[in-house]
Amino acid sequence: MSKKITMLISALFIGGLMYAQQNSTGNPGNSSDWRRGGNLIAPFGQGGSNNIFGTMWNSPIYTYTNGINRMTIFGFGTGNNAGRVAMGNNLPANFIARSRLHLHQNFGNNNIRFTNNTTNALASDGFQIGINKFGVAQVRQRENLAPTLKKG
Repeated sequence: MSKKITMLISALFIGGLMYAQQNSTGNPGNSSDWRRGGNLIAPFGQGGSNNIFGTMWNSPIYTYTNGINRMTIFGFGTGNNAGRVAMGNNLPANFIARSRLHLHQNFGNNNIRFTNNTTNALASDGFQIGINKFGVAQVRQRENLAPTLKKG
C-alpha cells in the first residue's frame, strides 16, 4: 500500500510539473530565465527531446511561495538517494529529504489526505495518515465506513 501511495503522489507531482511548463517569454541570454530545455543554453535547447523543467547540473530545484521554500527537488545523490522531494510549510535552510517523499511541518499536524467524488473534500472527509503535533502516528478513516486492508 505504501508503494501505491508513493506512486500516486509522484504521478500527481509530475503531472503538476508538466502542466506548469511554459515557453519562456524572457531574454534567452538571461541566466535567471527558466527555459523548457533547462537553464543551460548549450548543447541543450528548447523543443525536441529536451522539453524539460529543471537544471542540467547537480543542484536542487527550490519552489517558493510568498518568499518561503515550500518544496525542494534534490539533484544530488546516486541510486535510491537521487531525486528525493521535500515538501513543507516552511522548509528550514539546508533541509535534506530522508525518503523519496519527505513531508515536513514546522508546527502542528502533518498529514496526507485522500478524497474522491464519493467522499467529498471537506475537513471531515476522506482517509488521512500522518503525525500529530506531538509526533504520534495517526491513521484516520474520516468517513462513516469501516476501513479495510486488502492484499494483492
